[in-house]
Amino acid sequence: MKKLLVGIGIIVALGMACSKDGVKPVEDAAQEAIMGIAEELPEAVYDPPSKPAPVASDFRPSLLTTFSDCFGSAGGLTTVELDLAWDVEFDGYYKVIYHITGAGEDVTDNVTVSEDGTYSRSSNTLDTASCDPTFKVEIVGVS
Repeated sequence: MKKLLVGIGIIVALGMACSKDGVKPVEDAAQEAIMGIAEELPEAVYDPPSKPAPVASDFRPSLLTTFSDCFGSAGGLTTVELDLAWDVEFDGYYKVIYHITGAGEDVTDNVTVSEDGTYSRSSNTLDTASCDPTFKVEIVGVS
C-alpha cells in the first residue's frame, strides 16, 4: 500500500510545480517562465538592404585564357578564368551564375561577388575540337 501511495504522490507532483506563489499546474508555470524569458529578449528588427539586389544584366563577363595546349587534329585543352566587371553597388554577397559555350560541352559555373567589389575567381578547363576555339560567356542568373 505504501508503494501505491508513493506512486500516486509522484504522479501528482509531476503535474504540479511549486513557486513562491504556491503550487500551480506545470503548464501555467512553464508559460510564465517562457513569458519571463521573452520579456528579456530584444525585439527582432528586420534591416532590409539599402541598395537593390543586382541582376544578370548588371554584370559584364569575359574570359581570360590562362592555359592552352593543342593536340593537332585531336583538338586541345584550354583553361579559362572568368573576368567579371560591374558598375552597380549592392549590399551583401551574391552568387553569379555564368554559362560558357564553344567547347566540346557547355559549362555552367558560378562565382560569389561581394559588396566590397571582390569575387571568388573560378577557372574551367575545356576540351576543344580545334586548337583555335572561340568561347562565349553569359550571365544566366544571380541569387
